[in-house]
Amino acid sequence: MQQSQQLLPLNKLRERCDPACIARVNASIKLIEAFRAYFESLAYYEIPDFLDRVLPRETAFYMIAEMMARATERVFPILIRIMEDLRGRPLPGLEKRGLDRLLIHNHCHSQMAEILGYPVVVFNAVKEGNKIVFYNSRCPFEKEKRRRPLICAVCLGVILGSVRFLLENKPVYLVRTKKELGAIPPGAIVIYQTRRSRGCRIEVYEK
Repeated sequence: MQQSQQLLPLNKLRERCDPACIARVNASIKLIEAFRAYFESLAYYEIPDFLDRVLPRETAFYMIAEMMARATERVFPILIRIMEDLRGRPLPGLEKRGLDRLLIHNHCHSQMAEILGYPVVVFNAVKEGNKIVFYNSRCPFEKEKRRRPLICAVCLGVILGSVRFLLENKPVYLVRTKKELGAIPPGAIVIYQTRRSRGCRIEVYEK
């Protein structure tokens, strides 16, 4: 693995480049922003709106979450490899066991923010007792999710996929009500979104 190196945000690289390099950096930034806009449009708007029209809402919710989970499971190892190649060393947290491995979520997103030069973190992950809690104080889709309640399935699906990948030997259950918790077998991992007036809080713990 290559030696550790200082990472410069793409927008800072322009200060050290010749004109041809600047043009390529600008194109890279625009391309990343275009893919980001495409993903947000597809995942947060088009797919939820379509499924909300053709399926019962509860069925659509779990379908969206499963779609995002499977996509995340495929992408996560690629993301880790890219981050490690850029850092020149393993990401902190991969050596940990159990739920503590989920804290790698913060390292991946902070590294992307450093590369892109602007924040990309939607959730922070913290340990609270025997739980890992993903939270934000202000959801970027706060207004939209009032009209599109299926939007929450996208973020839950990403976390579901991350948990499945990082805790690959554990059964993982996404539950939406406290009533559902009673049917989860002991030893399984539970993902549960608690209701809040603003922002979001998603708890992950072993039952």
